[in-house]
Amino acid sequence: QKPYIDVRFRYENVNQAGMAKDADATTVRTRIGFATNEKLMFSARLEGERTDHLGYERFNSTTNGRTPYPVVVDPDETEINRLYLQFKGIPKTNVKWGRQRIDLDNVRFVGRVPFRQNEQTFDALTVRNQTLAEAKLFYGYIWNVNRVFGDGSLVGNFRTNAHLFNASYHGISFVKPAAYGYLVEFTSLARRDSSTATYGLRLPGKTPINETWKILYTAEYANQQDWADSTVENDHNYYLAEF
Repeated sequence: QKPYIDVRFRYENVNQAGMAKDADATTVRTRIGFATNEKLMFSARLEGERTDHLGYERFNSTTNGRTPYPVVVDPDETEINRLYLQFKGIPKTNVKWGRQRIDLDNVRFVGRVPFRQNEQTFDALTVRNQTLAEAKLFYGYIWNVNRVFGDGSLVGNFRTNAHLFNASYHGISFVKPAAYGYLVEFTSLARRDSSTATYGLRLPGKTPINETWKILYTAEYANQQDWADSTVENDHNYYLAEF
């Protein structure tokens, strides 16, 4: 059993063309939580989060009405950040149910946006398996996305019917291939045209050139199309190359 507290202070300045005023956002985020022993078969976590601005509110948090200023999405907000049950009774398998963090690969498509004070979390059921020593398998079903805008915003929550699949292999010395499929259906009528299916292949790797230095590289391709009840035709390609 482990109670904990985490406090983060931040100042952010935004100078935006076309706006007469600059944004000056001085905020502090406090998280207080309690986690049981995660080495046991069953464990749990409860974490509350509060974000407050300090001093003058010279920024547009998207919910404070300060529209003359540029946007800094750190609204004053209190919410449950994480609340989940975890089960490890199956060998090399982790099952988690409830409000949780999900970061996949380089978080281009699925991630918690940790830069913001109010991070993005997911109401989900996730299963991670590593029965094969060099392979990692992930499945997640998400029914709600708790976005960085907070519960006080009209776009603070996205109701979804989303299935996430991700598999990676670590048995090759110079590359660790990962394949994924993200089927995201938005269940509200207002958001249904944002429903998409994304399939991709990611190839990150590294090669040592001596005892001190390594060359790092990544190649990735994905295709995203309309999905479920979307009435908008989408067909977009995503390319990434890093060295």
